[in-house]
Amino acid sequence: MIFIMAKKTVLAILSIDGCLSDNRTERSWMLRSDVYGIDELYDAIGEDSLVETDVENAGYVCGLLADGKVERLIVYTVPYLSGGGCRLFSTELSPTHWVLESTKVFREDVVCSVYRYEPVG
Repeated sequence: MIFIMAKKTVLAILSIDGCLSDNRTERSWMLRSDVYGIDELYDAIGEDSLVETDVENAGYVCGLLADGKVERLIVYTVPYLSGGGCRLFSTELSPTHWVLESTKVFREDVVCSVYRYEPVG
């Protein structure tokens, strides 16, 4: 029996200087899932296909990206400068092309951008 892993959707919450949320700061006190559409993402996509990136699983997510197992990136940019920390794209990844599907601004300060992987050629 051959097991084929379904493509994933990655959800990342980044500060404006590109650092990942540690889920104890932005996600817990600023980016409430019921206000910023995150609950709806889980309902629409499903927990098995949606990977919420944080500082603990950033390496796993980079591995998924490197292996071509991600079909969508959902990036929330929060109005916060972390000044340092874990970056999602800190490893060397091969260049890939992503198409912006949508952008939504929540409460005039948080931006949600949805990108879809598009193979070149």
